[in-house]
Amino acid sequence: MREIARVLVSGGTASISVYYRNGILRAWPLLSWAGAVIQACGGALKGRGREHIFTIRNTDDLIRCYDGADNPVGKCYSRQQFHFLLQPYFEVRETFLHFFPARAMPVRIPHALHKVLDRQRGFLIYANVVKR
Repeated sequence: MREIARVLVSGGTASISVYYRNGILRAWPLLSWAGAVIQACGGALKGRGREHIFTIRNTDDLIRCYDGADNPVGKCYSRQQFHFLLQPYFEVRETFLHFFPARAMPVRIPHALHKVLDRQRGFLIYANVVKR
């Protein structure tokens, strides 16, 4: 965040996103059995070594692998943690959730349900900010 603030002019705006530790990811160590079921039913992310992503039990490893098996670091943050990272440098104008990875599911999710999951169970949290 310090580097973003360094290159942004005073009063400048930015949209910043990080992986969001939503309810699914917070509970993932307990829900990994569901991931195994999704995997067995054909759920997967194709390419970049992610084919067995649903069998990963550790949340940070799951996030790391989402960007590809060669990604060295994976972190996801709660809303509170994200605000803590932003607070020294930015005034947060708005936060919102987005991106539920429906393409990884073994069946097509109806559009209306996908929109609800996207807004309420998004895997990314965005902040529209202004540099202090």
